[in-house]
Amino acid sequence: MSVVFNAATAANVNILQTTNRLFQISQKRVATGKAIFGAADDATKYTMSETMLSRSANLGRVNNNISTALKTLESTDLALKQVRNLLQQMNTMASDALNAGSQTTIAATPTANISEVTAVNGASAGMRLSITSDTGRNFTYTFTGSTSQTQWGQVAQALNNANIGVTMRFEVNGTGSRLVLESTDGKTGFTIDGRSSQQVVDDLTGISSGYDSTYVASKFANGTASPTGFGGSTPYGLRFGTGGAVSTASTFNASSVAAGTSLSFLGADGVARTWSTTTAKNLDAVISEINALNSGVKAEFVQSGTGQFRIALRNLDGNAVTVLNGTGAFDSVSGAARFNAASGAPVVQGNPILG
Repeated sequence: MSVVFNAATAANVNILQTTNRLFQISQKRVATGKAIFGAADDATKYTMSETMLSRSANLGRVNNNISTALKTLESTDLALKQVRNLLQQMNTMASDALNAGSQTTIAATPTANISEVTAVNGASAGMRLSITSDTGRNFTYTFTGSTSQTQWGQVAQALNNANIGVTMRFEVNGTGSRLVLESTDGKTGFTIDGRSSQQVVDDLTGISSGYDSTYVASKFANGTASPTGFGGSTPYGLRFGTGGAVSTASTFNASSVAAGTSLSFLGADGVARTWSTTTAKNLDAVISEINALNSGVKAEFVQSGTGQFRIALRNLDGNAVTVLNGTGAFDSVSGAARFNAASGAPVVQGNPILG
């Protein structure tokens, strides 16, 4: 069967072919999102498209490179922070080591060769070794037998177990060993009390205090005697610390102060404190009331010679102590127990020492 094409049919076929071609293009555009697929569609636009796609690809690579660089910088920053932290730790350790190396430790160090097994020579039943920390805690070792029955190592063990803030240890001293009595925290002072027996403390040959000088028998009780009260005949032991201390320039000629007596001084915090009384008071009450101010400055009796004693102020924090003025017995001009050596010069300062 033959098919006859006339012009109209040919035109319709051509229209269908064009429609199909355009439909295919539309489908391709919808599927790919592109309007131009080659130079045949639009040479100028195709060239521009390819150029822009190339630039886009380049920008993508640049962006990737930037991301990589940022990650590298982040890693470098983290590494630098770690290095900085290590340097800070090293600096802190160096500072701590420097401070530890220069830190003053409050200690009593006799020169005598004493080890743990050294007997306490001269001690007998009822004699004592009494030590009081500046915190107020006390340790008293009372001997119960003869010298051959007690060794310094036993005394050290008892003191260390008491936890008063003062310890006893033994260290190499040349070819021998020596006893070291020291503050646990290195900064809190302590006192070998006057009620300690002379016959015990005299074993600690060469012991010396920055406040009270070297050992003298009169600074301690004789044998089993238990001194009470206060006065020139009362032993007050040896004090150890680093804080400044000042004492009255003259010895007391009475056991009390008159009404109207006062004393002003700087506390350890630098704030002025004033003690005063409107009635006559015994000196032991004066000492007690000054210490009750809790100023970081301790009032205490000290000996200045046989049968003589004075009142002293001592900074417990290792800094200087300053007396500002006083009235009555402590008056800077007429006071019988003024702190200033030169009459009328009220401000007296005691600088820190090595205890």
